[in-house]
Amino acid sequence: MKLFYRKHYRIIKPAATGVLSLILVGLILLSPEFQRLFAKTADAAQTEETVAQTSSEASAGGVSDADQTADSAEDAASGDSGTAGSETETVQQDNAQMLAGEDSWMLALINRDHPLDASYTPASLTQIDDSHSVDSRIADALLKMLNDASAQGLDMYVISGYRSYDYQTQLFNDGVSQRMGQGLTEAEAYSETARNVAVPGTSEHASGLAVDIVSAGYTQLDEGQARTAEQQWLMEHCWEYGFILRYPEGTEEITGIVYEPWHYRYVGAETAKEITEQNVTLEEYLGQNRS
Repeated sequence: MKLFYRKHYRIIKPAATGVLSLILVGLILLSPEFQRLFAKTADAAQTEETVAQTSSEASAGGVSDADQTADSAEDAASGDSGTAGSETETVQQDNAQMLAGEDSWMLALINRDHPLDASYTPASLTQIDDSHSVDSRIADALLKMLNDASAQGLDMYVISGYRSYDYQTQLFNDGVSQRMGQGLTEAEAYSETARNVAVPGTSEHASGLAVDIVSAGYTQLDEGQARTAEQQWLMEHCWEYGFILRYPEGTEEITGIVYEPWHYRYVGAETAKEITEQNVTLEEYLGQNRS
């Protein structure tokens, strides 16, 4: 009996020790202190996982939003989508209809807010000299004005009449390149060029209703042109032939174009008389008289 006890004590003792260890571990696991510690650890792990997932989703969403914003800006700039694009198309269609109208064509407003479609071409063009043509509907009035001026001993000639969209684009791009060559940034060169050269699609020359006329004795396109006898005669008498000085001095905020004492636009004799008497721009006149 003593031998059995001693023999099996070695077996029972380790077993008992293991059981006691399990009981002790169980008591520890079931203790309130351990439960609170376990709960805090689990919550912390869950929070960390949630934050990581949210951060990942936010990052992915941020890229998508940035791409969408960039795409929207690009669409807006090109005028191919959104309200701005639709409004531009509507204005272009309205201008095309006005220019095709029997009476309304003379009062078509063409500027940055009222552009022409790039595909617009006058229905009929008349060559007035070796290099220039105009909408056939103004050719007779223009030639009469030039001939009457010549009869007064004045020497003037047209340096620009109808311009296609492509030619206007070339002129504008040349202006930007020239100003960049003078040290301006591309954005600065674009802005400065737009003050002196109409952005393609916004030029009256594309309608065939506008001409640039200079004195043969002074061909520079600057304010000195206004001091020539030829321009002084034109400014005083052009309305008699249905023309107006389109961009008068001091009206840049209204027309968007700097003073151009060489640019004349046909609006019809009656309208030209009223605009001259009221001393207003075409924008102001149409704002007052168009319903």
